Amino acid sequence: MTIRTLDDIERDKKELDRQRFKENVSEDVKDMIGKIFPKKPEKKKPKKKNWVKISKLLGVLILLLILINLFLGNIWLLKFFLKDLLFGG
Repeated sequence: MTIRTLDDIERDKKELDRQRFKENVSEDVKDMIGKIFPKKPEKKKPKKKNWVKISKLLGVLILLLILINLFLGNIWLLKFFLKDLLFGG
């Protein structure tokens, strides 16, 4: 067993007091922040049905196909008209 002096005991008490003070201050700050900016209750999101998810996915795919078709169709038409204009025929 180690021998503890009165200075060691006082130092330990001061450390404990500092720790308690820090904890109390942090709790007080959290409480005040909670009073100023109260937490909003979390809204429960309704679960989407599977058919809604599938229809959205299909809609996006169809739009993507339409855009690709328009882009590629315009390139084909541009080539066709360039050949017709450049080579006359």
